Amino acid sequence: MSDFIGEIECKLDTKGRMLFPARFLKQMPAESSDRLFINVGFAECLNLYTYPEFTKITAKLKALNNFNSEARKFTRWFMRGTSEVTLDSSNRMLIPKRLVEVAKLKKEVILLGCFNRIELWDKNAYMEATDVDADIVGEMADKMLGQDMMNLLGDL
Repeated sequence: MSDFIGEIECKLDTKGRMLFPARFLKQMPAESSDRLFINVGFAECLNLYTYPEFTKITAKLKALNNFNSEARKFTRWFMRGTSEVTLDSSNRMLIPKRLVEVAKLKKEVILLGCFNRIELWDKNAYMEATDVDADIVGEMADKMLGQDMMNLLGDL
C-alpha cells in the first residue's frame, strides 16, 4: 500500500479537468499506473483511491451480509457516484460532472493526502472544515489515540 501525504492546491477548469499533482504521482503504487477511483466522501468532499486500494475496500464491502439492511444501505451509500478516472497524456483527470456538483467544487480545489486516499475539496469548504481550535484537536487526539500516542506526538 502506498500512503498519500500532502496538501496541494489545484485548479479545476470549466470542463471539470484538473492536473493531477506530480507529488501525488510519485506516491502512486506502480500497480495502479494511472487508474484511480473517485466517489463521494464522508464530508463535503470527494475521495480518490488507487486501483489496489479500491479493490481492498470493495472486497470488504462484498463480504458484508447482503441480507442485512444496514450493510446494503452502507454499500449503496459508499458506491454512489463511484467512477473510474484515468489520467490523460498531460496527467489531467476529468472529474464526472455529477461529482463536481455533489462536492460543490469551484475553480480552486485542495487535494489532501490521507494515507490510503486523497480527499478532493472545494478550497472554501476545506478551509471551513479544517478551522478547528487547537485545544479541541488536542482533546480529539487524546480521545482517539490515547495517552501513549499523545506522548509520542507531544503537546498539540
